[in-house]
Amino acid sequence: MTNSVRQNVIELILEITKQGNAFDLLEQALAKMDKETLGASLLKCGIIPERFDHDSSEEKLWAKYCDILLAKSWTALNIPAEVLRARGDSAWDTIDDTVCQIIEMDIEALSKFKLQAIEETRKIGEEGINYWQSRIEAYQQLSQEEAVARLVKAEKIEAKINTIKRAMQISLEV
Repeated sequence: MTNSVRQNVIELILEITKQGNAFDLLEQALAKMDKETLGASLLKCGIIPERFDHDSSEEKLWAKYCDILLAKSWTALNIPAEVLRARGDSAWDTIDDTVCQIIEMDIEALSKFKLQAIEETRKIGEEGINYWQSRIEAYQQLSQEEAVARLVKAEKIEAKINTIKRAMQISLEV
């Protein structure tokens, strides 16, 4: 891909980002892309332009550009593909709906279950943090000699030295 194609896409994204139909405009602009340009574009699309702020509308439209290129590539290989137009949250909603359908649960029950799981994770996390903070405090109370001895044991340094010594003692019997 020549840099001019990439630059043209960047300029287009900067121009159309604030428009309500930005995705459609981008898709129309890429509709007649030939296979050679498609392949070269696909190779470089993973490099997000530095002109786009992190998590900006431009960056999100660039991600849609990548999605379009990928879908066009699959289609060129005779594998049907289309770009999801829904935003990320909508995809999660679809997943939630599917889960509810499979396990025969209503969305409110699933939401309660997810909230309980989050709370349980936080509780376990707090317990873990408290445990490791108490371990740090205990280590800080050790004498330097005891701390070094525990480190040597934990790193299995003596066992490694013995392994090296045994390796050095190997001789070739001819």
